[in-house]
Amino acid sequence: MLKYILMFPMWLSFIFSQDTTFICGDWEQESFGSYILENNVWGQGDITNYSQCIFLVDNGHFGWKWDWPNEGSHVKSYPEVMFGKKPWSSSSTHSSMPLQVQNVESFVVEFDLEMQASGSYNLAFEFWVTSDSLSNETGIVREVMIWTAGEGIMAAGNHISTPYFDGYFYKLYKAQFDNWIYYAFVSEEDQFEGTLHIHNFINYMLSQDHLSSGEYIANFELGNEVVHGSGQTDIKSYSVSVNQSLEIPKLKNTKVSGQVFNPAPNPFNPSTRIDMEIPDVGMVEIKIYDILGRMVLDHKKDFTAAGHYQFVWNPRNATGNSLSAGTYIVTVMHENKIQTQKITFLRRNVFDNIAFPMILDGCDKSIIKKNNLVKFLNI
Repeated sequence: MLKYILMFPMWLSFIFSQDTTFICGDWEQESFGSYILENNVWGQGDITNYSQCIFLVDNGHFGWKWDWPNEGSHVKSYPEVMFGKKPWSSSSTHSSMPLQVQNVESFVVEFDLEMQASGSYNLAFEFWVTSDSLSNETGIVREVMIWTAGEGIMAAGNHISTPYFDGYFYKLYKAQFDNWIYYAFVSEEDQFEGTLHIHNFINYMLSQDHLSSGEYIANFELGNEVVHGSGQTDIKSYSVSVNQSLEIPKLKNTKVSGQVFNPAPNPFNPSTRIDMEIPDVGMVEIKIYDILGRMVLDHKKDFTAAGHYQFVWNPRNATGNSLSAGTYIVTVMHENKIQTQKITFLRRNVFDNIAFPMILDGCDKSIIKKNNLVKFLNI
């Protein structure tokens, strides 16, 4: 094992004059708590003129650095931190994993990191899905990645949907590999800190038949897929919590140049009003998505004066077709900044307009009142 302690306050811009342990041997690992750091170089092939290390810092930070030549377009490495039982591993880092999909109640990941990189790479979480709890690599049925940043790299496969989780839209890609199916949720915005509710991703995949309830989540990983270039990732805090107390996710609601007030009424039927305070002239774009990430409305307006404006939505799509009741996401973009609100379209309860049976003209009837009309129905 190549392991040594160095002081590199100038070279490691994220680490502030702390003793740092570097581990630079291919596939070397370092365990800490319920996690394993791994210097993963799975796509190295015949390349020799590269360097890659994982590191631990006395202040509790950890991470990795890399420098790979521009040789080929394939992924060369994935330096990473692991939780659970990777299919190639003989044991699990934590008793909660592997976990059958149907038994996932909450799966929460909190992270805070800094990254500097150039070339072609991503920042991606990953979990492997196996056919049973004891499977090795021959039991892999799915590989699921969640990309939160990247440059010069594309996910494999075809774009199949754009779901929405915890304030972010993700483009979902799907590819059939030789031995398993690959899925990649690619965030439309960079994320270097925050909370991922992985159970939301899992539930979505179940709803779309991308997962089976009888399969197993083997592990959870965070790393950088590197094609070429150099960089380093410093993880300041990181935790994986499985089936612990469930935290209710909050929508991202960043203050932007145009402020969107809470839609009213919300929940609503038949329509809702969104108030906007536009401080500057310019284009405002309002998009509305259903809970599966499908855009149902794209409305643009060029405002020639600052001021207070209202947008009223009666749930119909761009072609005028009525939409079903449910949860929708409203995004308002002004000056390339976005604010997001969640709204709920309620199904009209027919019993709100029905009187209980009464005697009319000697027979049992029900009265339905709507728009000042009275209709009689035999019952």
